[in-house]
This record gives sequence, C-alpha cells and structure tokens, in this order.
Amino acid sequence: MKLGAVTLAFAVLAVSMPVAAQDQPATAEPAKPVLQLKPTLWQPKTIHRSQLRPHLKPAIPAAAGEAEADVYVPPSQVNALPARTGAVAGPVQLAATHSNVPPEVSASANPMPAATIRDFAGRYLGAGVEVALSPSPTEPPRRMSQVEISGDASEFTVKWATMRIGANFKAETVKSSQQEITFRPSAMPGQFVAVAASGGETAPDATAEIKDRTMVVLVSTPLAKGGRSIQRYERTLTDSGMDVVFTRTDDGKLVRQVNLTLTRSGSSIWRSL
Repeated sequence: MKLGAVTLAFAVLAVSMPVAAQDQPATAEPAKPVLQLKPTLWQPKTIHRSQLRPHLKPAIPAAAGEAEADVYVPPSQVNALPARTGAVAGPVQLAATHSNVPPEVSASANPMPAATIRDFAGRYLGAGVEVALSPSPTEPPRRMSQVEISGDASEFTVKWATMRIGANFKAETVKSSQQEITFRPSAMPGQFVAVAASGGETAPDATAEIKDRTMVVLVSTPLAKGGRSIQRYERTLTDSGMDVVFTRTDDGKLVRQVNLTLTRSGSSIWRSL
C-alpha cells in the first residue's frame, strides 16, 4: 500500500514538472550589433583646366643616333643669383643718402601733407642702437638722445644731445655730446643755412632742408688728417614723435650709423650734462 502511494506521487511530480517549465518564459539573449556596410559610388575630384600646367616640349632637335623622346623632362630650376657664402650684410643705406637716386623712385608719395618748421617744433626724447658696420661678437652700444626744435620758418634752432652707453644699457662710462645750430632761409625754397650764434663768431658749416615730413641736417667739419667729416641727421615725423637716422662719413667712408626712435616729451636730459 505504501509502495503504491510513493509510486503515484513520483508519477504526478514527473507530469507537473514539464508543465511548470513551459509556464516560465525563456530569457532572451541580447542581440549583438551587426556591422552594416553601405556601398557608395566613388566620384573622382574635378580638376579645372586652369590647374593644369603642362610643360610644352620645345623644338629641340635630337642628337645624332638618339631616338626622339616622347616625354619632355624640364631641367631643374636654378637660381640665377646664387647665394654668396661667407658674405656679411652691411648697414642698410637709405635712399636719401644716395644723391643719384630720384626721390620719386626711391620712395612712394607720403599721403600726409608736407611738414613745416612749426610741425617739428617741440622736445623729443628716446633711445636707439648703433648699426654694426662689421662682424663683431659683442653687442653694439646703445644711444639715448634728445632733440629740441624751436622757432619758425624765418629762423629756427635745433638743439640735440646724445649719450652713448653700453650694450643693453649696461653700466659703463657714459659719453655725451650736444650741439646747437640756428638756421635761416637760403635762396633756395625749403633750404636753410646755419648762422653764427653771436656777433664775431664763425657760422658753422651746416645746412637744413625739409623733404616731405623729414628734416635733413648736414654738419661738415674738417678732419685733422685732411678731408671732411659729414654728419647727417634725418628726422622724420611720426604719430608719436620722430624717427632719427644718423650717419657719419669721414672722407667719404661710412664710419657710424645710429637708428633712434624718439617721442614727444616734456622732460629733459640736459640737466645732467
């Protein structure tokens, strides 16, 4: 009796298990991404005919025994002006320092009106550097300069001072100099000549000229060994002051060139000179 009950229970359990398994929903696995390739038609890039630069084959007869080539290979480009090795560039020469260069060729016309003596009147203070005239391992010395111009077209005075200091304003022995020259109109328009500071003195050998917005002052002094030393000051007005280019030639040879940038200033350096 007991054995029959146990057998019946196992039979019922065997029949109910598949049904329970069918009642439970199966867990679906996540779908894996599939790489889809979309074919596209390749379109060649359009090249305009203006971008094509064909080399035309020149009419060069073939050498004896040599077949004519179907493709012309142009020769390599060669610089007509080969670079000079070991050459050292000298200072930049301004067109104004060359008397044989016409002004209309050396520079373009300045859109600003030509300056007058009153435009130059004022005090200017600034600094600059000497231009190396030959190769040197040391840095060129610096310059501090002040220019003061007063007067009008009937008579004006130019007073300037320069202090020579070490490279990068290093502490060295300061060398200073100053000059003052009064000019009056000459027979040529726009040109002026120096006059003596007082009666009994000799007028310096100096001239001044207004070219556009640049005042050019030339000072000539005799050299002890003969010949003359010419100091040339080109002072060009700018929005903030003036740019100065100073050159000195001894007996026709350039011995010094200094480029300076000055601004209008109310202070003075002459108190310490």
